[in-house]
Amino acid sequence: HLSSLNELQCLLISYASINGAGFASFGEPETLKQISLKSTDLTDAGVANLARFSVLEEVGLNGNHRLTNESIRHLSQIKTLKTISAMNTNINDDALIYLSDMPNLSHLRGFHVPTRFPAGKVPLPPNAMPFRGRIKRAASGAESAGSPRP
Repeated sequence: HLSSLNELQCLLISYASINGAGFASFGEPETLKQISLKSTDLTDAGVANLARFSVLEEVGLNGNHRLTNESIRHLSQIKTLKTISAMNTNINDDALIYLSDMPNLSHLRGFHVPTRFPAGKVPLPPNAMPFRGRIKRAASGAESAGSPRP
């Protein structure tokens, strides 16, 4: 039903029983800049459906305990993102590797890094290896390119 809202800029849904599957039929909203899905039944597959929302600037995923680092990998496709909030989820600092090529990202909540930083300069934890380095190592059989090291 929301797909008919052509000028929708902000969508806030809290404590609802949605998993994100419905976003697949949402069309491609050209005006939706902020979405917050707090304490819903959101899954990694549901977050994958958000990756089509190419003008999103802020995503809130707080309280969605079913989400993993895979959700951050999906969100990394949205180059317009400025803010990601993922407190009280199963997403951890290993997911930061997926965000290293995000040109506009400047705010993170729910990670063990500074909350604010210059746009496009995601602070990686000291033990994190840039994603491109993981691909090189994977080619030599040292590790899988699809998942960060725990």
